[in-house]
Amino acid sequence: MSSSDALINPKAVVGDNQSPDYAQRVTDQMAEDYAALTVSITDLLAKAREAATEVTTDEEAIALGTIVKDLRDAYNRADAYRTSEKEPYLRSEQAVDAFFFQWMEKCRRRNERDRSQKPGAANILQARIDDYLDRKRVAEEERRRLAAAEAARIAQAAAAEQARLAAAAEEARLAADRARKPETVAEKGAIAEQAEQTASAATVEATVAQEKAQEAHIATLAPAAEMVRTRGEGVLLTQAKENYAIMVDRSKLDFGKLSVFFTDAEVEKALRAWAKTTGHNQPMDGAEIGRKNKGVTR
Repeated sequence: MSSSDALINPKAVVGDNQSPDYAQRVTDQMAEDYAALTVSITDLLAKAREAATEVTTDEEAIALGTIVKDLRDAYNRADAYRTSEKEPYLRSEQAVDAFFFQWMEKCRRRNERDRSQKPGAANILQARIDDYLDRKRVAEEERRRLAAAEAARIAQAAAAEQARLAAAAEEARLAADRARKPETVAEKGAIAEQAEQTASAATVEATVAQEKAQEAHIATLAPAAEMVRTRGEGVLLTQAKENYAIMVDRSKLDFGKLSVFFTDAEVEKALRAWAKTTGHNQPMDGAEIGRKNKGVTR
């Protein structure tokens, strides 16, 4: 337990990490308070087990009907007691939630994915950071694109110059080979050697320029996180890919593709609503819709 926790909750003490079993306390108390209800329902269940397994006479039907009514009454009593007992806890839970939620929501949205929730201070500040990082990323992408284009231009020019000097060196070599007079051979040979050295240096420069162009191109492929990463005072700012799916126009959604993700309960709820609007008299493939008789015990 930290000292800050103790300041926030002065009731907290060292070693107070083991929570009391509130649920067991409540269960034990209710078992004591509603012992009569437990006995009553236990007796009714025994009668239900001993009842006729098949009804063949009016008398047997009435006997079972009496048990049914008593079970329903017991159910209603238990539900009333449940609601009464739960009410203080429910109100307490709502009060606890309301107290903490009001401060939590001032900090940030409780559900970060629910954009309908009012943004908290952290959401507002994060939006400003996101806007800056987006602008920073766009600027860095453009800078790298221009740098890569310039490096490619320099590499292309270096390659062209290397090719020109290589051709000139080859021409100088051929000229030296064609020379007849000794003084001409020496002169042409020197020119050819100088041209070859110049071409060799140009080859090195062209290779270096090509490598730089390749590096500049690779830099343009860097992820956004690398381009915008910023550190300082224990804070790291970066960007990451976030998956999202937002409904824009319900009428344009392809429910055929979405239907496989609906639970049976959700589908049946929609089916019942549709059947109600059509008076339960229109059929639908894959469903049974209509009206039927059911027994009523009063």
